[in-house]
Amino acid sequence: MIIYIINSIFPEQSGMSLRAKRELDVIAEIDNVILVCRKGKSQQKEDIYLTSNGRNVKIIRFNLKQYISKPKHYMPFLSEAIQFLKTSIIMGCTLFKLLSKTKSDIYVTASPTTIVLISIIISKITHNKLKYLEFHDLEPELAIDNKNLNQSSLLIKIHLTIEKYIIKKFDKIIVTTEAQRKVLLKRNIISIDRISAIYNSVDSSDYNITENKAKHFREKYNIKPESFVLTYIGSISNFNYIYSGLKKIIDLSDELQRELPNFLFLIVGKGDALDKLKKYCSKNNIENVLFLGYIDSISDALSGSNSFIIPWEKTNMTQTMYPTKGFEYMISKKPILVPNYGEFKKLFKDRTNALFFNPENGQELKTKIVELSNNPEFCKKIAHNAYKDYMLNYDWNIMKKKYKSVFLENKVGVLLK
Repeated sequence: MIIYIINSIFPEQSGMSLRAKRELDVIAEIDNVILVCRKGKSQQKEDIYLTSNGRNVKIIRFNLKQYISKPKHYMPFLSEAIQFLKTSIIMGCTLFKLLSKTKSDIYVTASPTTIVLISIIISKITHNKLKYLEFHDLEPELAIDNKNLNQSSLLIKIHLTIEKYIIKKFDKIIVTTEAQRKVLLKRNIISIDRISAIYNSVDSSDYNITENKAKHFREKYNIKPESFVLTYIGSISNFNYIYSGLKKIIDLSDELQRELPNFLFLIVGKGDALDKLKKYCSKNNIENVLFLGYIDSISDALSGSNSFIIPWEKTNMTQTMYPTKGFEYMISKKPILVPNYGEFKKLFKDRTNALFFNPENGQELKTKIVELSNNPEFCKKIAHNAYKDYMLNYDWNIMKKKYKSVFLENKVGVLLK
């Protein structure tokens, strides 16, 4: 039995929930599994999820809002302490009730660290095995970026100490990029065979990208057939690396329209910075930026766009990350603009399967966008290469085998013992 714990509502259209679906499909083939997750509105506390291969997964939900009220500037640590205590009590009770009745392997997604620490405490009390720990973000890098701290600050040292502690407690570590794997290996005492990088990719067979979809998509949103559409799909959050990156392209939009009269920047997604960016465009009379918000079919947006961009600014955190939407871009057979740092330099080769840009140089980015618009043969070449690389190396069917091997190794180890 595996107890799989995530700090997310399930099922929903969040990145963590969608990855959990793919992972549960794999785990349920190998072992019985119970999912522990947050409760959404109108959801039952206990439920059954049917995986794509027809296996039943029991769901146990704990009733906890993701965030408490925004802390005052003079008491952020008090607010975090209250959130930690609240999470500990509510989730701790749920886990204790479950784990006291069964002997299981515990699988935790380490976001936030609070969830992991609670799982460690409850596992010790109930004598259950801490088996799998999955990182989506690295907490020290996240703290450096979000709290504007330097690496030698006390809070970062605390984060690093906690990271070392929780890694020691689990048998197997799973990360979502090779960059994260290298960072954890460098700063923790951990053997190479204990940590696996399994990209948060998607199943290409779930996407249907056609000319007919492109036509209907453009008609639906009043996009001219001749428009050159550069698209961002993803979270529109106040995280500086996302907000600043999107704003930089918006600020270039007037210049781009002078060189490319049919240029349109399309932003698809939702988040707490969406209204702020809309107001900014309205205030500055920027008309060649279109916000669609959340849409049901990503395949429609992939079909109806000419090119895609990952506009992330370079930060400590983004140097170890790669977004799921980047894989969807690769499936689209459309050219992709990616920043020239971190994991992007591992997945892509400039002018071969993507076009690199320096996120600190707006004029260079403008030149690259114009180049894509004016060079359709070049676009076809790099788009085809990106698609081919994805299908050979990153499609979920490939990642699935790698992910499955993590659990099969454990099964073999148990049998040998």
